[in-house]
Amino acid sequence: MKKIIALSLVALIAFAAAAALAGCGTSESSAKANVSTDVKNLTSSMTDLLDPNTYQSVDTFNTVWSRIAGQYNQLVADAKSVKSIQVKNLTTAYDQLKKAIGNVSSSQSLQAKLSGVLIAGQAVLAALNDLNTKVAPSK
Repeated sequence: MKKIIALSLVALIAFAAAAALAGCGTSESSAKANVSTDVKNLTSSMTDLLDPNTYQSVDTFNTVWSRIAGQYNQLVADAKSVKSIQVKNLTTAYDQLKKAIGNVSSSQSLQAKLSGVLIAGQAVLAALNDLNTKVAPSK
């Protein structure tokens, strides 16, 4: 778990640095495109999180969860560049997912939290879908 936290912090710092550099001179449409890509990436990873095969081992779950944490942080950072984008619903849903996951350290703790994680994961997907309609409205 300490390794996951350390990797998440490193990813967060890297994403913050990239966002700071990307913020220099980015246009609104370019920023929206970045957010749209972030939404697609996070949606894909969230779909992986909801896949039953993800729960076969703690290592598999932790790998997917680490990827989600990094992608979420990237999305939030990129969304700050777009005035018309609000990530409050996504942030609330993500916080609920983090709470549902808690401290997963064994297969037993992972299985015990399965139901709550799946429900919270669905809420994150719904928030991502809503965000996607605002970033890339259907034509």
